[in-house]
Amino acid sequence: MSSVIGPRAVRLLPPELCNQIAAGEVIERPASVVKELVENALDAGASRIRVDIEEGGRKLIRVSDDGWGMSASDARTALLRHATSKIASVEDLNAIRTLGFRGEALAAIASVSHTTLATRVARADTGCLIEVSGGRIQDEREAGLAPGTSIEVRELFFNTPARLKFLKSDLAELRRIQTMLQRLAMVAPGVHVQLFVDGRARLDVPPHQALSDRVLSLLGAETHAALRPLESSDSDDDYRVGGLYSDPRLHYRSGTPSYVFVNGRWVQDRTISAAINTAYRDLLPSGRVALVVLLLELPPEFVDVNVHPTKIELRFRDSDRVFRLVYHRLRDALGRSTPTDVASAEEPERAASAPRPALSMPAQQASLPLSRPLDDFLQRAAGIRDAGSAPTLYPQLSSKSAELACDAAGHAGAEAPQDSARMLESQISRVLDAGREGPHEASMGQTSTGYSDLRYIGQLAHTYLLASDGRGLVVIDQHAAHERITYQRLLAARAGQPIAQQRLLFPELLELDALRAAALEEFGDYFASLGFELEPFGAGSFALHAVPAMLAGSAHEKLIKEALTELVHHERSQRIDEAYEAVIARMACHASVRAGQSMSAEEAYSLFAQMDEVEFRGQCPHGRPVSFRMSLDEIERRFGRR
Repeated sequence: MSSVIGPRAVRLLPPELCNQIAAGEVIERPASVVKELVENALDAGASRIRVDIEEGGRKLIRVSDDGWGMSASDARTALLRHATSKIASVEDLNAIRTLGFRGEALAAIASVSHTTLATRVARADTGCLIEVSGGRIQDEREAGLAPGTSIEVRELFFNTPARLKFLKSDLAELRRIQTMLQRLAMVAPGVHVQLFVDGRARLDVPPHQALSDRVLSLLGAETHAALRPLESSDSDDDYRVGGLYSDPRLHYRSGTPSYVFVNGRWVQDRTISAAINTAYRDLLPSGRVALVVLLLELPPEFVDVNVHPTKIELRFRDSDRVFRLVYHRLRDALGRSTPTDVASAEEPERAASAPRPALSMPAQQASLPLSRPLDDFLQRAAGIRDAGSAPTLYPQLSSKSAELACDAAGHAGAEAPQDSARMLESQISRVLDAGREGPHEASMGQTSTGYSDLRYIGQLAHTYLLASDGRGLVVIDQHAAHERITYQRLLAARAGQPIAQQRLLFPELLELDALRAAALEEFGDYFASLGFELEPFGAGSFALHAVPAMLAGSAHEKLIKEALTELVHHERSQRIDEAYEAVIARMACHASVRAGQSMSAEEAYSLFAQMDEVEFRGQCPHGRPVSFRMSLDEIERRFGRR
């Protein structure tokens, strides 16, 4: 059957339908309503803005300000499409100096909700109150009001139920509202911003004089400590750039957004993002991004902000100039900055003194001690005892070889390093010959079928475990191997399998910024499923009572905060399961044996056994190989024996 539709008469759409079409462009979810109304409040010169939310914005969104307010006639006109006080000519449209300017925003909001507009100008004795339902005015009257404006939006999308189906949970929508409000608050440090959720204060940011103080209030002390001032400069004619940039030693997964503002408007711009990433390109690990709070000011006629319905994208008249300015300002600042002791936001430190996660040791391997006297002897003999960067090798010895090693160490202890060096040839030959009589001799002629069958040889550079599978050398990255084990066990815990908990002797208090506190409230069940026991403990604070036993040796506060950062910033297009898996991968990374930690033979054999108990044991959760094998044939070829 043909799908061709015959000719139809051209007609004007009714106002209600026009408003709903406009709402579809501008009002995507409750956070969109908050954005439009708060931007209007800022444009109205407000010094105090309060946002009230109920049921994630579905039931109620109220934005109240102490700005200029409107007269009764202006308030009535503001509810019509294409009505605004911010532009009056084509020239104005080409030089927007305000945050809000789309005339249909308020009309669009009112068309899909029950809206009450209450406003009063300071010079008037009374204010005006207008009630609108589905785009139609229901009531209009005088009212005793304080100067300013309050817009109350109830039952959002009540007459467009299909739109409701696309909304997430109340907590998810609330997190989006809070994220949007945080962006708007950051660029207006002199404005007191409050967020109340179901009558309870969720965010209360007092006015500040400096951007740095506002960032401290919004992002917390840890992030603030890693930020450096990017001094504003007008050296590039009429283009100015300033703000804050992060020390390169603080970095996040790509996808974590920076805060970029152009003429006071938060935007997502590929030109500026590319300039930031290029400035940090050779300073950060692959796949990592820095945190930048960037304020770019330029003549409004040089930028088109009317590219996107929600005004978060824009077009520059000279994008190359913008790129060069941002890149060189950041690059120059980074070149002058002094490295600090701020640790990476997500990567484990290569430090032997870091918290050491426990590796359970199978009982049958308890009789395989590691001979440290031999290691001491070999290092003294080579004169590298104090060479912190020198690789070390811990051989796995039989009891006989251990006796020889201790004997050798005892005789060498009183000798000078150069004298000990002369003893190496004969002593090492005796030790290695004795080592061949060890308990794993039978496996040397066979090919191992799993990590448990490996014969441990020693550790290289406190990072790589060396082992033999009977026909060659196997080198294992201890961090990658343990990371895969922990990751698979955490996945199993989330799938509903029981997970062991370890209760803390004293609860740890976590102080979170507003966004991460909101994320923890939203994803609390997820953390509980992994074995964390967290309890609210005042505004922005949580008491940690228990942790998964497998994460007992990790830095719990840092781990949880970074997991929350991942959940706060994951893209909407990313499935929530993918976000969860990314968080689990990070937890596994932090809870695993680090590169740079020494391991005993018992721990190495325990690690081998545990590797055989998990899936995908050949790669870490980030896709890196766990081990590689060099055959005996290849080794002999390298030594010219074949």
